Amino acid sequence: MAHFVAGRHARNLAGETDFPTLARVIADARAIVVGNTGAAHVAAAVGTPTVSIFPPTIPAVRFRPWMVEHALLGEQDIACGGCRARLCPRGDHACVATLGVDAVIDALDSFARVAVPA
Repeated sequence: MAHFVAGRHARNLAGETDFPTLARVIADARAIVVGNTGAAHVAAAVGTPTVSIFPPTIPAVRFRPWMVEHALLGEQDIACGGCRARLCPRGDHACVATLGVDAVIDALDSFARVAVPA
């Protein structure tokens, strides 16, 4: 299965759209990579597979993308999970600090309908 290449199959639109445009872009995307934000929930609402960089400050079982193919990246079982803090209480973001591009690409590649030709 071919995988995504930065700049070739992906585009960063952070801060470049209004909400209706963002919703259309997400609906038209083969997949989306986002944090645990509103965009992840929009993707779930329109059925777009979602890779969520998901620090476990809130329980994934309640707040992960729902009823859509998704992958959660981040150490969900870390001791400080569930802290609900807006700022990392440890100061090191250990739950997501070791995530790399390869983990994101692997998650995207796991979505069968997302595969693109090389």
